[in-house]
Amino acid sequence: VRTALRWTRDHIQAFGGNPRKVTLGGFSAGGAMVNWQGILAAQSKEVLFHRMYMMSGNYQVVPLMPKEEAISNTQRLAAELGYKGNQNEAVKLREFMKSQKEEDLVMKLRDLHWDTIFRPIQDGHFIKMMAEE
Repeated sequence: VRTALRWTRDHIQAFGGNPRKVTLGGFSAGGAMVNWQGILAAQSKEVLFHRMYMMSGNYQVVPLMPKEEAISNTQRLAAELGYKGNQNEAVKLREFMKSQKEEDLVMKLRDLHWDTIFRPIQDGHFIKMMAEE
């Protein structure tokens, strides 16, 4: 999201927009994403948007996932997709996951009823404030 906001800030004028009047909005899980971006914006000196709105969603709707749980879920999903390598070799695991087709990932998550297994991760970098509490 931050990368997309940077691109928008840098290119919005080419589409007739004003880089000093960027509004970020979202509905449901998108509303929660907007809320997280607002929390991050309060911790950052980088201004990527100026207004925001959320509809039917906030950061409490999508609870943070501990980093260890996210790693475990990724390892489980990789195994379900046929990964045979060492689960603790992060680079190989990441390359395997990157090599998977989006459709296969989505279908496997649906087959396993893991639609909400991945959420914002409490990594101590992106969401510093929550990690310190």
